[in-house]
Amino acid sequence: MLHLRPYTPTDREACLALFDSNVPAYFAPHERDDFVTFLDDDLVEEHLPYFVLTGSTGPIACGGIGLRVGEVRMCWGIVSRLRHGERIGTFMLLARLCLGAKMGATRAGLDTIPKTVPFFERFGFVVVGGEDDHYGPGIHRRDLQLAFDSTTIAHLHARLAEAARDRFDLGLAFDLLTRANVDLRCVGNVNFARADDGVRAVIVNMCATLE
Repeated sequence: MLHLRPYTPTDREACLALFDSNVPAYFAPHERDDFVTFLDDDLVEEHLPYFVLTGSTGPIACGGIGLRVGEVRMCWGIVSRLRHGERIGTFMLLARLCLGAKMGATRAGLDTIPKTVPFFERFGFVVVGGEDDHYGPGIHRRDLQLAFDSTTIAHLHARLAEAARDRFDLGLAFDLLTRANVDLRCVGNVNFARADDGVRAVIVNMCATLE
């Protein structure tokens, strides 16, 4: 069983190792500094929900969400290079999309490289922009969005339940998230309630899809 739980500072080096395993195929070396800043500063200052997926040998994936007006952003989703092809990235993406939808976002957004665009398109993401050489020479950026309508949300929940069955444990992560009283704030017209009131019901409903 693989366990999804909230990130803690003790996971820092393991997450950096996950990043390093994906250089240069999926990340440019200089992006490591951005990831360090994210782990050391952004997570603390912005109270972002960030998760680690662990197996018998420790963390094998990490990823979180950031909040904008009406949009849940996928941020720093990384799977160990040695574990690609095991549907771990699928699970991590679905879990974060479902959490964002349950929290009231009307769409999801992310930026990535052209190499991974087909992966996200399988979930309904569409390319809405981008910039060549954004991450470095020859490393282009593509901006993607996914609209949350009732059909899409139902499909995401069904796929999450299928992906999690008999292999992934979601409960610990979201139970700890609620008890940690993470401030998810109100951003624009999206009600990101505090974890000690509205989000508790969100988590309960989400976990129910796995029963």
